[in-house]
Amino acid sequence: MRRNLYSIIVTAVPYFSESMQGILKEVNAELKLAPCTTATEVVSQASEADVIITTKADFSRPVIERLNRCRFILRCGIGMDNFDIEAATERGILIANLPDWYVEDLSNHIMAFILDSSRKITLIDRLVRRGEYSLDKIKPIRQLKNCVLGFVGFGKNARSLLPKLKPFRFRLLVYDPYTSNLPQDVESVDLHALLSQSDFVAINCPLTEETRGLIGEHELKLMKSEAYIINSARGSIVDEDALISALQQKRIAGVATDVLAKEPVTSNHPLLQFDNVIITPHIAWYSEESLEEARIKAAENVVRFIKGDLPSHPLNPEALNS
Repeated sequence: MRRNLYSIIVTAVPYFSESMQGILKEVNAELKLAPCTTATEVVSQASEADVIITTKADFSRPVIERLNRCRFILRCGIGMDNFDIEAATERGILIANLPDWYVEDLSNHIMAFILDSSRKITLIDRLVRRGEYSLDKIKPIRQLKNCVLGFVGFGKNARSLLPKLKPFRFRLLVYDPYTSNLPQDVESVDLHALLSQSDFVAINCPLTEETRGLIGEHELKLMKSEAYIINSARGSIVDEDALISALQQKRIAGVATDVLAKEPVTSNHPLLQFDNVIITPHIAWYSEESLEEARIKAAENVVRFIKGDLPSHPLNPEALNS
């Protein structure tokens, strides 16, 4: 890219900071915050930008086709279900993501979900606030040693959890058809075997057409009645109607999730009626330290691109040949 002043738009408030501007001065780039999420907002705010730094904004084909100057879009995160990468490639727009800045925080969040569910901390707190002091209401609680934790998807985020799990002596299962070279103490199994054996099912795979609705009514029926679903990936990987039915029929012990099929959660969402469901608002990625790391890495990747180099995690490098 060659231009006197490059226009860089950031579409989400958390990913904008003055520290980024200092890095971007190296390539004569102007950084602007333009909060936007919907297709209409993105086109209105970012259609004349050279580079866009974003997270959840709509970059479907109709949006991509109305970006007049854009040559690079950087997603601060890993999920790409809000992007039409094929459309971007056709338009000569490079797409990249930043999949590695929040790994520590995400693994901590998953660990917190497991411990909370195991000891039923949130459930007990809710009962106490209603004046219910009863052991019968929280039985059974079991020790974690020798429990089975099953990972649906075993990428970097799941792997970063292994050192934290070691003191608890879990048996570890993995279902991931795209992963090999598993650690010695991790066993690869098919999905049905994982669901039927696991005390905790940790969903860590990306949302794709293949994984959408991966955990449905049939899969939930395979799970133990004392098992928990832990979801830190994407809400639509689990069929929410089937999940609600399983909870109503007490076919699983509970759910801890940072994601829902539609966000933010509405006040009448059926999952809110269950005391054995923990919902956090898609913030498993967050700490102040990781957020600043994301800002710095985003700015550094923009500098790389403007200088003519590939960013750290390009998803469609062939776009540069369009």
